[in-house]
Amino acid sequence: MTRRVFSLWDLDWITIGCYIGLVFMGWLMIYAADYDPDLPKRMFDISTHAGKQGLFIIISVVVAFSILLIDAQFFKTISYIIYAVAIFLLIAVLVYGAATNGASSWFVLPGGFKFQPSELAKFATCLALSTYLAGINISMRKTEHVIKAIGIFLFPS
Repeated sequence: MTRRVFSLWDLDWITIGCYIGLVFMGWLMIYAADYDPDLPKRMFDISTHAGKQGLFIIISVVVAFSILLIDAQFFKTISYIIYAVAIFLLIAVLVYGAATNGASSWFVLPGGFKFQPSELAKFATCLALSTYLAGINISMRKTEHVIKAIGIFLFPS
C-alpha cells in the first residue's frame, strides 16, 4: 500500500479563510480596545495586548502548519503521553500556579506571558479520546467501552 503525500490542495480553504478572517478581526478588536492616539503603531509592540496576541497568532500559524506536515500515526502513538502530561500540568498548576482573578489556573512564564494548562488539556483529551475510539474492536455498544470513553473525557475535570 502506498502512502498518500500531503498536498495543500487537500485542505478546506474556505474554512481556513473564515478562520483567518475571524482571527484577524479579533486581533483588530484587541488593538482597538487598547488604542491610544498618542502612541500610534503599537500593534506589533509585544508589551501591549495586541502585540502579544500578534505574536501568539504567528506562533499558532507555524505550529498549525507543522502539525499538518506530521503523519497522523505519530499523534496516535503519542496521544496518551500528551494526555498524561496535560493531567500532570493540571495538578501542578494547583500547587505552583499563579492566582489570577481568584483562580490558580495559570503558570507565569518569563517575559510576562501566561500559560493555562487547561487549554492543553482540551486538546489532549480530544486526542486521547479519538485514539481510544479509533482502536480496534472498540464499540460504543459495549458498556465497558462507553465507561472508559467517559472516563477519558471526565478525568481532566
